[in-house]
Amino acid sequence: MAGTSAATIDASGHRLADSQGFKLASDAWRTQTTKQGVSAAALMNAAYFFKLSDKAFTISLLERAVALEPGNKNISAALGETYAMAIMGVTMVNKNGYPLGADPDQLQAPVARQAHEALGASMNPYVLAVAGYKISFQGAILRGTGNLAFDPIPLAESVLQRAVSLAPGDPDVASFLRQHREIQRTIQAARR
Repeated sequence: MAGTSAATIDASGHRLADSQGFKLASDAWRTQTTKQGVSAAALMNAAYFFKLSDKAFTISLLERAVALEPGNKNISAALGETYAMAIMGVTMVNKNGYPLGADPDQLQAPVARQAHEALGASMNPYVLAVAGYKISFQGAILRGTGNLAFDPIPLAESVLQRAVSLAPGDPDVASFLRQHREIQRTIQAARR
């Protein structure tokens, strides 16, 4: 159950939020992540818990997990998604990854700059592919609803191009670029 939405608790923001439960679970996860020999899976599950409430901590957990298992596409995908959400200030998503909220003040936050710099330095094609796709998909939604102050498409395109150049034969990476381009074609067709 860890690593799923059923294992998360929000501290505030809606009627199901539980600040006391959040604090207890948060303390337990933080303790778990400091244990010697903590596994990449435990780090990833903890990162999922903190995904929206503490993006900087989430990024640090996922970077540690990727260092432990550099070939694990699930961990790389989670890190790419978290970088994208930090860059766009995403504050809430539904189970399908559809962004339900964004905070424009978070666009200038240190974690947003850290995520942008990390994408620029990353040599992990799957981190880049997922980040680029999420910037494209979530960014188009946020931009279309007036909740994103910048055009995410140039960033998405450049990140995805880098991903493909680092893994030219990886069909998963290429698929994210194709999906991005399909999103762009759909947007362009809707504007006509």
